[in-house]
Amino acid sequence: KSGKITLYHYAPVEADEIDVDPSQFGKQRYSRREKERSTYPRSFFYVNLDQAEPEVKSGKHLFTIDIPTNKLYSIKKDPDGLMKSIRHPTYGFRNDIEWTELFKTIHKNYLGAYYSTPSMDLVVLFEPVKANKMEKE
Repeated sequence: KSGKITLYHYAPVEADEIDVDPSQFGKQRYSRREKERSTYPRSFFYVNLDQAEPEVKSGKHLFTIDIPTNKLYSIKKDPDGLMKSIRHPTYGFRNDIEWTELFKTIHKNYLGAYYSTPSMDLVVLFEPVKANKMEKE
């Protein structure tokens, strides 16, 4: 909408507003899997609530934030050719090597990145942000 995208984040916090801070990355069981991919600190946001995993939603409150789309790098479209320039010629994208270099490089010019997995579309943010509680899912 008007150059912005609404992102969704689940947190075990009862508040009207929270700080979503990448320094907390890897403390939840489900984010530890992502930490194997890269230790670069980042916070995770859903683009589509229908794709939210039950283990992430369970017992949590839903928060939202609107981010200008021009502050997010699309890994899928890769407009700056970062994937090609960082990919290892033999090994591709290795855990905590090329993936970490990719996130670090994106962070130089963007607040975060947009990408897709086989089961969902995600945004990761590299900077702390404030998110507001969503009254109804």
